[in-house]
Amino acid sequence: MDNAIALTQIERQVVDLLMRTDGLSRFEVAQKLGGNAGTIARAVTRLINKDCLIEEEEKSAAVGRPRRPLGLNPAVGCFVGIDLEATNVRGVAIDFSRRILARKRSPLKLGCRPATAAREIMRVFEELSSSIRKNSLLGVGLGIPSPCDTETGTIMSYSENHSWDRFSVKGELSRQLQCPIFAEHNIVTMVLGENWFQFHGKTNNLICVLIRAGVGASFIINGVVYRGDGGYAGHISHLKVWPRGELCECGRRGCLRQYASARALLEKMKQDGLDRPGKQLNLLHLSNSALEGKQKAVKLICKAGQSLGIAIGHMINSMGIQQVLINSDLNHAGDIFLSPILKQVEEAVPEDGRPRPQVMLSALGGYDGALGAAVMALRKLCGIWEEAG
Repeated sequence: MDNAIALTQIERQVVDLLMRTDGLSRFEVAQKLGGNAGTIARAVTRLINKDCLIEEEEKSAAVGRPRRPLGLNPAVGCFVGIDLEATNVRGVAIDFSRRILARKRSPLKLGCRPATAAREIMRVFEELSSSIRKNSLLGVGLGIPSPCDTETGTIMSYSENHSWDRFSVKGELSRQLQCPIFAEHNIVTMVLGENWFQFHGKTNNLICVLIRAGVGASFIINGVVYRGDGGYAGHISHLKVWPRGELCECGRRGCLRQYASARALLEKMKQDGLDRPGKQLNLLHLSNSALEGKQKAVKLICKAGQSLGIAIGHMINSMGIQQVLINSDLNHAGDIFLSPILKQVEEAVPEDGRPRPQVMLSALGGYDGALGAAVMALRKLCGIWEEAG
């Protein structure tokens, strides 16, 4: 597919740099790219003439000539990111400068049919579209909840809802949308969202942990998203965290899934009388119950945190990555959730001279996968997409 935003190689380098470090002057761009200053200056001028960049008013400098900061022009167009998982459709709209224009979340009933999921995706898309300028949509990114065929956007096999196996999410949308659509496993779009909206593309090594119906992890290693053979990296649900723990559906005992997945926690909420008659259970309700001081909820969240901390400690020790972000509706419980995670990581990771791990709760409110899908569409249409390893 031809790029909707046609850029030369040097122009792509400039756009990529300004995505990572907005507000550089022409001179600073040339310095950071390290190429021929004249060539880079001409590329910047072409990008301004194409309306891809804007140059702000001169700002006085302490020494030397005034500087005119460059930035990405939000008027280039808009991009929508959709993140599909077993119990939710999340969507965002962003502009070319990556400013968030709108976000929308719509719940799904666990086990719903593909047609129901498709209707909700379109409903979310239509609500987001009402927030962007007419005819400004340039592309749509999809986060698919399993290893998928990225060309067709087809779910291969989804353990949380097997009725979605062979469901072509991209194909469904292509029948209704006249714009480029790109698909990726949402483990990939999740870490992209965290990287581009929390770290501005400056992180070289990062672990992201996602708690939804199951538990997954995604990785940036040496600046590139790591997928693993067949896209199966990060399937940590069946890491053994308690050697003589609860029996998992896989037939083994003590799997992380039994303690930290939404599916397991929601079942335990019912057993502990934390359900809400006539209302759908979710992890936000569990978090709120813990914040209200309900000890059964606090106990469930603490056990989930301990279990997750053990798994994170193993990943830090085996991979040498010191920066970890956690994305879950349990984040709403704050320290009730984070403290047992940190305690387990501290016990697991030896103090051997390396930097201490930074384990943090995501600040993106569960929209990291949708944000990553949107920025994937933006970068692919600019020709600056990094292929996952």
